[in-house]
Amino acid sequence: MARVRVEGSVREAIDQRTSTTPAADRRASTGATAAICLGLALSLASLAPLEAAPSDTPLIFAHDQAPTSESCLAPDQRCTWELTEGGPYEEKALGAAALANGGFIVVGDARGAGSPNFSAWAMSVSADGRRLWRIPIGGAKGDQLVSVTPTSGGGVLAVGHTRSKGRGESDVWIVRLAPSGLVLWEKTFGGPENDRAKSVVRLADGGYAVAGFTASFGAGSRDIWLLRLDDAGAHLWSRTFGGVGTDSAMSVAATADGGIALTGQIWAEDAPRADLAVMRLNAEGDVLWRRTVDRSKIDIGTAVAPTADGGLMVLGSSQAETGLTDDILALRYDAAGGLVWEKRLGAEKRDVPWSTTETANGDILIAAATWSFGAGSADAWLLRLSASGDEVWRRTYGGPAWDRALGVLALPGDEMLVIGHTSNKGAGYEDAWMLRLDSDGRL
Repeated sequence: MARVRVEGSVREAIDQRTSTTPAADRRASTGATAAICLGLALSLASLAPLEAAPSDTPLIFAHDQAPTSESCLAPDQRCTWELTEGGPYEEKALGAAALANGGFIVVGDARGAGSPNFSAWAMSVSADGRRLWRIPIGGAKGDQLVSVTPTSGGGVLAVGHTRSKGRGESDVWIVRLAPSGLVLWEKTFGGPENDRAKSVVRLADGGYAVAGFTASFGAGSRDIWLLRLDDAGAHLWSRTFGGVGTDSAMSVAATADGGIALTGQIWAEDAPRADLAVMRLNAEGDVLWRRTVDRSKIDIGTAVAPTADGGLMVLGSSQAETGLTDDILALRYDAAGGLVWEKRLGAEKRDVPWSTTETANGDILIAAATWSFGAGSADAWLLRLSASGDEVWRRTYGGPAWDRALGVLALPGDEMLVIGHTSNKGAGYEDAWMLRLDSDGRL
C-alpha cells in the first residue's frame, strides 16, 4: 500500500454532504429533512443558459510526475493507496470519474478560516495515487462541484451550483474540463431563485443527464429538475417533477436501454413527511414508471445505479420517528420497477448512504457515513453485498474524529476507489480523502 500526502492551497438536510458545520457541532449527529413529488414539464423557453469562454486559469502541477506504476494499470496486479488533499482548513472530495488511462479526475470544495463561502476545485490523480494537477474553478461568492462523469476525448463534465455566475440566488453550473484540466466551457441554467445540480451521468448517445432541483420553475416551492444536454452542452429538453412542497433529485443514472433513472425525495402534501422517490424515464424524458417508498418519517433517496440485469440499485436514508437516528435503505428493482429485495442496514445511531455501484461479478458496493460503527464519532463505511442482498463484508475507515465516504467507483481487477473527507489525517481540520482498495476493501 502506498500512502501519499499532497498539500494544496487551499452536498440542506441531505445537502449535509456538501455543507460544513461549525467545529463545535462537527462531532454531533445532525438531522436531515428534505423532500420530493412528481409532475410538470419545463419548456425550453423557461431556461436561462449562460455560456462562458474557456478559462485560462493556470494549472497547479505536482512536482512528482514519474510514470504510473505498471501494477496499477494491470488488472491482475494489486494496487492500493491512500491520498489526502488539503490545506490548513476544510476540504472535501465530492465526486470522481475513472478515466480510460487508469487515472481519475476528482472534484470537491474548500473553505478557508472564517469564510462563509465554498470554492470549487478539480484535480487529476494518477492510477497509483499521485496528484498530477489541480485547478480552482469558479468565483468568490460560493460555488460547488459535486458530481462528475467522463466525456468523449478523455475529459470530464462536472456539475454543481454557482452563486458567482448566472441569474439567480444560485444556478445549476456545468463545467467541461479537458484531460489537462483546461476549462473548455461553462454553462449555467436557472431562474431568479435557488437552482442546483446534484448529479450527472453520460448517456449512450454521448450526451448527458443532469439532475437536481429548481426553486425557479415547476409547481412547488422546490421541484425535481432533470436536464438533458448533448455532448457540446446544448440543451435538448428539461423536465420538472413535483407538488407544492420542496422536492429534489439527489442521483441520476443511465440505463442499458438508453434511458435515465433518478432518485431523491418527495414531500407529502398532506403531512410533514418525505418519501423516497425512484423514477425511470426513456431517452425522451417520458416517465416509464415511478415508485415512492414510505418506511419512516423521513425517507430520502441518495443514490441510484444500473444493474447488469436491466434493473436498478437504489439507496436511501430512513429516519426514525424521533428524528434522532437514520438507517440505510437498500432496494433492488427489476427493469419493470418491481421490488426484488429490500434491506435495512445500520444500528442504533445514524448511518447515511451516499453512493452505490455494481461490481463486475454482480455484487453491490455501498459507500456511507456511520455513527454506529467504527473508531470515531463518524466513520467512512463501505459495504459489499451479493446480488441477492446478502452481506459479503463491511469495513470502516477513520479515527476518533470525523470521516465520511461520499462516493465509490468499481475498478478493474475488482478494486474500488472511495472518496470523501477526513478530520483524522492530512494537514487541515478537514481534508479531501481518496482510498484505492482491493477486492476485500483493504488498503
